Amino acid sequence: MRVNVTAITLNTGQSSSRLKVTGFQRGDSVRAWTSGNSRIVKVTGKPNGTCVLTAGKVTGKTTITITIKSGIKKTVTITVKKPVVKTRKITKVPTKINLKRGKISARCKATVK
Repeated sequence: MRVNVTAITLNTGQSSSRLKVTGFQRGDSVRAWTSGNSRIVKVTGKPNGTCVLTAGKVTGKTTITITIKSGIKKTVTITVKKPVVKTRKITKVPTKINLKRGKISARCKATVK
């Protein structure tokens, strides 16, 4: 059995299908996918070795344990963090904004306090 990654980092609320298990012996398959903390990340896996990881709203580290029918277990570390949000300071804003698309146009005023 081979796992294609040893660690994955996700942002809160993000899903990923990057984790895959391959190299099964004849007649073997994944018996269980277990999350160490389902508040950090939930795992929904299939016996063929594919799964979907869904990060919750809680940040931190946990492990996913993959158990195959022959009893072999592998773990993968999952880190969930908050996404980086960039902010930009506005220094000058026009007081009138005109928008036009085809025959439709609109005008609005913007006020920055």
